Parts: sequence; structure tokens; C-alpha cells
Amino acid sequence: MVDWANVRGWVAFVTSNVLGGVSPAKDWVKHLVPVLWPKDKTKPNRESEAALRMDLNPELVRDMLTTARSLHSQSRVREADMIQWEGRLERRAERLNDREDRLDDRQDRLVMLADRLGAREKDLRARDEAIRDVEDGLSALERTLYGLFSDIEGLL
Repeated sequence: MVDWANVRGWVAFVTSNVLGGVSPAKDWVKHLVPVLWPKDKTKPNRESEAALRMDLNPELVRDMLTTARSLHSQSRVREADMIQWEGRLERRAERLNDREDRLDDRQDRLVMLADRLGAREKDLRARDEAIRDVEDGLSALERTLYGLFSDIEGLL
């Protein structure tokens, strides 16, 4: 036979002292075990455990166990699926990191090629200016020679 007064005392101690006075926990226990806190605020009922256990419907308990087993098996299946998805996501993250590294390498190479191209363009501009200077020098020489040949023809 259970002394419900002792049980009530221990529940009150645990919910008030150990849990730091969490009243929702005490309210939940009161709702779960109404025998400990009767509505009329008198002492707890002194019913035997056998009488309390008879109140439970075996069919209801069986249904609850079936539901619990079903939920447990579903949670295991979901957990296995979640582990597979985590593996897939980790592999995908590794591939993305590899791609990021390759893109960084390509970007570095493109920067290097752009620098080379800029240097070549600068060199080509310098060459074009040198060619223009040479052409200007040649055209001045050509005019001088043309004038010289004109003078020679005029003498002949």
C-alpha cells in the first residue's frame, strides 16, 4: 500500500526545491496524478494501487503502446534518413569547397593574365608611338630626298 501523503510530500519537494520552484512542473504532476491533489483540498485519497491500476483501460494502454512503437520506428527511419542527408550535404559542401578553391585559382590566373595583357598593351602603345616617330622621321627624309631629286631634275 502506498502512502500517498509521503508521495505528495516528495513531489512537492522535488517540484519546489530541486526544480527551483517551477510551478508548471508541479501543475503538470497535479494534472497527471490527481490522486495526490484532490479537488476538495482535503488529504489525499488512500486508495490502493490495485484500485488505481484498475482504472486504466487495457485497450487504451495497448493502443498507446502501439502508437508509441509506431512513432519510435518512424523516428528511427527519419533519423536514418537524416543521417543520409547529412552525409549528402557534407559531400556537397566538400565539392563546393573544392569548386571555390578552383575558382580562386582561376581568378588568380585571370588576374595574372590581365596584368600580362596590360603590360603587352603598354608595350604595343610604346611600339606604335615609336613607329609613328620613325614614320615622321622617314616622311621628313622623304621630303628632303624628293626636294633633292626635284632640284637634280631641274638642273638636268
